[in-house]
Amino acid sequence: MRRPATTVTFWLVFGASTLENATFNGTSPVIARFVTGSFGASPAAAGVIAALAPLSSLVWQPIAGHAADRYGYRLVGVAGAVAALAGFLLTLLTTVGPQTLALAGLGRILIGGGGASVATVATAWVVATSPRASRGQALSIFGLSVWIAFALGPVIGENVYQTSGFAAVWLVFAAMTAAMLFCVAFAVEPVRPEPAGAMTLSGLREVVSTVSRPGVVAAAAWAGQAVITTYLVVLLESRGLATDGWFGAASLFPVFAVCLIASRVLFSRLTDTTPPRPIAIGGLLGITAGLLILSATSSFWTAALGAALLGFVYAPMYPALTLLASDGLPADHRAVGLGVFSSFTALGMAAGQFMGGFVDEWLGLGWVFVVTAALQLLALPALPPSARTAPPAP
Repeated sequence: MRRPATTVTFWLVFGASTLENATFNGTSPVIARFVTGSFGASPAAAGVIAALAPLSSLVWQPIAGHAADRYGYRLVGVAGAVAALAGFLLTLLTTVGPQTLALAGLGRILIGGGGASVATVATAWVVATSPRASRGQALSIFGLSVWIAFALGPVIGENVYQTSGFAAVWLVFAAMTAAMLFCVAFAVEPVRPEPAGAMTLSGLREVVSTVSRPGVVAAAAWAGQAVITTYLVVLLESRGLATDGWFGAASLFPVFAVCLIASRVLFSRLTDTTPPRPIAIGGLLGITAGLLILSATSSFWTAALGAALLGFVYAPMYPALTLLASDGLPADHRAVGLGVFSSFTALGMAAGQFMGGFVDEWLGLGWVFVVTAALQLLALPALPPSARTAPPAP
């Protein structure tokens, strides 16, 4: 089997994942201001609307995974991209037509569910096309799509909003979603076993049991990502830091991305040579420290230190937790298993955004980061033992 990073399909899937995550992360800092500014809603209501996208992801990821096992990855990916595009166009409609919060909420649901379908099949695509001995490295390279998007999405969203307003944000992200649709439509379907049959209750129970413990850890980690994406710019803006420009709050996301990419380059083989459990432990502790630094700072340089630390420790978390979740899954239920695992990450994203709105209203924005840091420590006991002995490095 060819290494996936040498194929056109790998890079098309990589591109689809980058665009999906960029549109999701790019709208997260804007959606709270959009809801409060355009509809006059409270910060708590803004948190609820923001959380609709990851909640929709939570529901649709296992459904999309099972559909991909039965009907093919490309078909499900195309359907998800079309749904996400419809969500952005509906949100755009609220800026030029009837300004109803319900329509904006429906848009968030379609963006979350459609994007989640693309994300689920993209991960399964990489796992299905990677030799087991180099799967960690393939996931490490593929995972860069998530974090490149995490860096670029908020910068794009914030700068488009500052220069052209809310309608331009939704239009730009709709165009990026159309490009995602192109990537998925032209990727080659991976060679898979016979299509899976209908999922039985016992089969679903086995899949959930396999992925639940790494899933709980992923939920805590991705709650941290949601809080950083949604509330960091607003927190630093409230403490006097500019939002745009070279040393504005939005520039912390590229700092995060550069450090993450450096970590991936330095340690790309780490998850193929080291059991994933200790990697995940180090990641949780590092996320805790990074969130606490961000909770206390009003300085760009101190915040950059926290963002750099988070970049380095988040880098190996994605492949380590995905390996812990996927190693025990049968091939004919791999996509649905990874869909269930991804639902935990969506749960974490929703929890971070939903909780953040209420903690902000009750205690203030700084406490949002402190509470989320505590979640990382609470997740430590959920980590399962590594499911495999790491193969020797080639």
